[in-house]
Amino acid sequence: EALVLVAQDTTSLNYSTHPHTQGLGPIGTQSEKVRGLMVHDTLAFTAQGIPLGLLNLQCWARDGIGSRDERHSKPIEDKESFKWIESYQAVSAVQARARKTQIVVMADREADIHEVFAAQATTPRGAQLLIRAERSRNRQVVGEDETHASLWCTLSQQALLGTREILIPPSEKRAARQATLEVRSAKVTLKPPQRSAHLEPVAVWAVLAQEINPPAEIEGLEWMLLTTVPVKHKEDAFERLNWYARRWGIEVYHRILKSGCRVEARQLEQAHRLLNCLAIDLVV
Repeated sequence: EALVLVAQDTTSLNYSTHPHTQGLGPIGTQSEKVRGLMVHDTLAFTAQGIPLGLLNLQCWARDGIGSRDERHSKPIEDKESFKWIESYQAVSAVQARARKTQIVVMADREADIHEVFAAQATTPRGAQLLIRAERSRNRQVVGEDETHASLWCTLSQQALLGTREILIPPSEKRAARQATLEVRSAKVTLKPPQRSAHLEPVAVWAVLAQEINPPAEIEGLEWMLLTTVPVKHKEDAFERLNWYARRWGIEVYHRILKSGCRVEARQLEQAHRLLNCLAIDLVV
């Protein structure tokens, strides 16, 4: 394949109905008392959305859920969020061997952490990135005069490239619909957040897509995509939107894993046996 799109995502497996299983951990809040396993998988697709298989898989039981301050004080290598970097490194090892294939790693807003972009910038012949930005993180970009501005503010001031239609697949909370998006783009330099001030700024291309005239009582779709793949023309921006839309395939994969393979119905005495069983179900 000339292009392979690789989606990272995390899901939890709830085994609370099996109280005798040993080796599980919390998967919800401390008050919910829900126990199970965490799964972070990395699934490859063709540009047309045909799944090719898994490139990385991480499974673990949490020891506990620490406070927000405790999590922020840890180095990235000791945080659960290191899963994004570990997966990226695994995909980059494949990219180094697949010289004729461009591999683009995609992830949702949870992966919008500066360390991921820094890892890409310092990985020779590494895979490219396409990550949806998290608005609440208030990303700042560095201007030519070294001043800082909001990522959203900067993109909203860019000229309109055009409109694009995207098919939004159905989910438990919504029906499928065709969304019309206004698209803007710019090359920006992301400033590291204060907690990661030791890291260098990174240059990326940002694509802002905002739905116009969404159905009544439905929040319009808005994607702020950050990519290391150049976006020089409107066709490039439209193509990045099409790529990111393929990320929904991994959510479908997780849904089938739970409803079709019924992995959460497995009843085994030890968590490591559940993982062995999961390895078979993932292939199925």
